Amino acid sequence: MDNLIELRNRMKKKKPKFIKQMGRQKKRLKNKWRKPRGSDSKIKVGKKGYPKKIKIGYKGPKQVRNLSRNGENIILIKKIEELKKIDTKKDIICLSKIGKRKKILIIKECIKLNLNILNLKDPSKFLTDFEKSLEKKKQEKKEKEQEKKEKESKTTKKKEGIEAKVDDKEENKKDKKEKDKVLTKREI
Repeated sequence: MDNLIELRNRMKKKKPKFIKQMGRQKKRLKNKWRKPRGSDSKIKVGKKGYPKKIKIGYKGPKQVRNLSRNGENIILIKKIEELKKIDTKKDIICLSKIGKRKKILIIKECIKLNLNILNLKDPSKFLTDFEKSLEKKKQEKKEKEQEKKEKESKTTKKKEGIEAKVDDKEENKKDKKEKDKVLTKREI
């Protein structure tokens, strides 16, 4: 088994990068493989000096095909319940695309069970970074709420000031009307 894993690793080193036709010449083409389909395609024919075409011969040995580099079974995890079925000696965990809450719960459980995670280099560092980012978000939220309250208090003060000004204007209008009445009476 070990010699098969070594063989696979050696084969992987020799395996070329498979790119699209014209992938070298044009930057806009991504490095994904697409089957060459032209009648004059040199890659399709397999001419020398052109990118290699995908063939069966590049596969690894069948006994070690879906194993990690260390020879452990790779198991994709989506829920915490799936962790109970895992054998710590033979299996290694790979987290699927899930939300951060679930991811954190799964990582904490893995640390308790002493399981290795394939697609995380340092789970404890990931947890601390996430906790720091959560604290930052909470502080930013509090600051925004305080700013909102300050703006509301300023607007209410302005409104009160505007209402007071409106009341003063109305009183001034009434005073003017009374003065006008008095003036008109004198003229008569």
